[in-house]
Amino acid sequence: CLARRKRLHEEAPCIESARDLAMAWDRIGNIARMARRMDAAEMAYRESLHLLQKLHDESPVPRSAQDLAVSWDKLGGLARKAGDLAVAEKAFRSALQLRMDAHAQSPTPELARALAVSWEKIGDIERSNQRNEQAGWAYRESLAIRQQLHRNSGSLQTRRDLASAWDKVGDASRLSSRLSDARHAYRESLGLRRWLAREAPGPIAQRHLAVSMERIGDVAFEMMQDAEAEAAFQEGIDILEKLAAEVGESIEILSGLSALYERMAHVAHRAGRKDSKAWLDGAERILERLRQAAPDYPE
Repeated sequence: CLARRKRLHEEAPCIESARDLAMAWDRIGNIARMARRMDAAEMAYRESLHLLQKLHDESPVPRSAQDLAVSWDKLGGLARKAGDLAVAEKAFRSALQLRMDAHAQSPTPELARALAVSWEKIGDIERSNQRNEQAGWAYRESLAIRQQLHRNSGSLQTRRDLASAWDKVGDASRLSSRLSDARHAYRESLGLRRWLAREAPGPIAQRHLAVSMERIGDVAFEMMQDAEAEAAFQEGIDILEKLAAEVGESIEILSGLSALYERMAHVAHRAGRKDSKAWLDGAERILERLRQAAPDYPE
């Protein structure tokens, strides 16, 4: 396919043949990445990037900007996975600028969603660099876009995306020791997760709801509000135990239950209660079932 695309482009070079050749290189990069041949993946993505950059330079329209931004994202993802955060940040910021320009030129919902994702990638890089305030700022940029998209659409997907955006804002606030802000963000997410679990029920929605309860409990515990923390952890346990009874004990369910049991032990221990050991023992029993189901699960 690549050889044919090269030949077609050499015989009749045009915008579409160049884009087709870039997409062929992109597919080769995807295959190499899935095969864990990262050097080959990077080479292919850079070939694609080179072609897409030329196309965008010749005709800077939203479509060419988005194609080029996706290519930068893929190179950034490879660099981040390799631990080269500086290269990853440069790539993600290149993608962000392209999407900002494209969205300013053509403010479509699709470009807005892509722009929100770009801001999240910047936030993730800032978090990896332990620049938590900057991460929070980037996440809030994404949040503002997600809020507008949800106001315009109100779909299940925009609600899910908005809940995730609130979670990221909460995580960054918590890492910056702004616990009240974190609790506010987590509560906003929780409201959305409750709606989704009720109106679009299913195992994934229930697991996400349990994770929301864990986040609420964690920040309450850090704020020394143990009653609120215990209630949140217990609700998370109830959700996951009910889900396990309905669909079986998946790795995700067991992992979540183990974490929540351990957190209940911490609450009990701080209160000087004897049931702390029982919660810890319960967490260990769940971990044992998890190890049996997934022998490679990390200790």
